[in-house]
Amino acid sequence: MEEDQDPSSTEYGMAAILSYASVYFMSWMITKNPETNWITLLAYPVYFIGAFYPAYLLSSRAGYAHLMVGIKSAFYGWLFSGFSLWVLTGTASFIFLLLLLICFILGGFSGAYIALKRQIRKEALEEL
Repeated sequence: MEEDQDPSSTEYGMAAILSYASVYFMSWMITKNPETNWITLLAYPVYFIGAFYPAYLLSSRAGYAHLMVGIKSAFYGWLFSGFSLWVLTGTASFIFLLLLLICFILGGFSGAYIALKRQIRKEALEEL
């Protein structure tokens, strides 16, 4: 992909799969250790980071509309994760999906914001 272009649908798909990796990992950890409460508490920051990193990568490649790219990446990741959990486990509750959406949206927005801030700083340094 060239610089200053909107990410393709393939890149959004790969970002969704990368986001799902954090959800799958934490589902596996919680299933293996059901009596350990700290793993459950650790899950939501991991979901946040799982949405943050793909949104950051996509937004840093986008030339414009960073925040929109980050939000779209988070939403597509949430759709893929929710659908995969529903199909594979059949026990994805509405509350869990809502909390996952909140973590993904916050992670996607944060990743896009950091990428935008980095690009603005880079352009300001080039002007000096």
